Amino acid sequence: MRDLLLLAALPFLIYVALKRPFIGIALWFWSSMVQPNLWAYGFAASIRWNLLFAAISIIGFFLHSSKNSQATPPDNPIWQSYQAKALYALVLVFFAHTTLTTVMTVGGSQYVWQEWSNLMKIMLLFAFIIMICKKKLHFITLAWAAVLSVSYKGMLEGLKVAITAGGYKTRPISTTFIDNNLTALGLLLSIPFILILIDEYKNNFKIKLGLQGMLLANVLGVVGTHSRGGFIGLIVLGYYYIKTSQRKFMSILLVLVATIAISLVTGDEWAQRMNTVKTADADSSFMYRVVSWKMSVLMAMERPLFGAGFDAIIWPPVWENLKLSFDSLDFIETPKPGPVLVAHSIYFQVIGDHGFLGIILYLSMMLACFLKLRSLSKRLDMPNWYLGYANRLRMSVVVFGISGAALSAAYFEIIFIICGITVALSKLVPYNQNSTLATQTHDDSKQGHRQST
Repeated sequence: MRDLLLLAALPFLIYVALKRPFIGIALWFWSSMVQPNLWAYGFAASIRWNLLFAAISIIGFFLHSSKNSQATPPDNPIWQSYQAKALYALVLVFFAHTTLTTVMTVGGSQYVWQEWSNLMKIMLLFAFIIMICKKKLHFITLAWAAVLSVSYKGMLEGLKVAITAGGYKTRPISTTFIDNNLTALGLLLSIPFILILIDEYKNNFKIKLGLQGMLLANVLGVVGTHSRGGFIGLIVLGYYYIKTSQRKFMSILLVLVATIAISLVTGDEWAQRMNTVKTADADSSFMYRVVSWKMSVLMAMERPLFGAGFDAIIWPPVWENLKLSFDSLDFIETPKPGPVLVAHSIYFQVIGDHGFLGIILYLSMMLACFLKLRSLSKRLDMPNWYLGYANRLRMSVVVFGISGAALSAAYFEIIFIICGITVALSKLVPYNQNSTLATQTHDDSKQGHRQST
């Protein structure tokens, strides 16, 4: 049945995506988060939906290129602030650096180039989001893409957790979110998009109530993963939500409702697992993560500028070679390295893959995104939807930075998509109110007028 629905909808989706490129971008985003072929059987499952929507989006953009060029007035260029320019440049420079590390990889070249290819596709989506998204409707549609992909699957899993009173454990929701920890991170990063839509439809009781229910179900979905990193991320998300909210009472009330719901579906097993966060140094699984972190640092010490290449550290010959110098990092007592382990941290993953230069670029990219979103969320000359959108995305960046510290998720599509949305949002700010150049020109003209007088 789902095959028939997807195939029946396909001609219509292609038509509207060609007519409205922002819809194509949303479909591209949607299909990259939770692959539609996993929902289908038979012929529909063999279609490369993400590639199809990407191609349609690109074709649609060039078909409407003349309109796109007219949509951005000449006095409102893309580079209105150094922060937006820096963010865009850092993302591209980071990608260029990963290309060099891939060329110079010491791992299995076929696998490493496949990982590079995946990041290259993400870079295309990043670039076309910046070029296509220019109106409020475009950004709201992107929010719906996130909600109808990851958040929709999270809602289904969260409802199962609620119905079974915590007896059900959240399953991985796609090939991107392949285990409990990555699933928890994906749901956490998508929750701010639900909040964006709740803000947008605050005057529509039915839609708002449905979105609030989806929000609560996603929270339960995170709890159902039994992920300690997910639980920490949930605390951070709740704190940051209250801190940045203009309606403190309603925010605190919503967090209390979520807390009560969590208490009703969690048992002793869940509580015992979360309590191990306090005794991380005695937890064997955590200490083996520290082993992986040490190995990543050793890799960067051997190749400070370029690292080993995408996930090359899990290549058995590379891992075995690093074990020979493991004792050189004995300032933290850990077990001896055994079987090959993944990096278990976005930061150490980048350090091992792309060296110390790579992590500097990566951290600079994330910091530039956060700072730009903070700046946009304080623009008094912009409408409320805009301020709320920037503020919610800032929550995602913070949660990713904290929860990702113990997960191999450095190249998640959604963090680069958020960077793209951030740059696109900056294009909407009036140039004459946000440009240092414009201010300097105005001051110079005033000074020249005084001198002539």
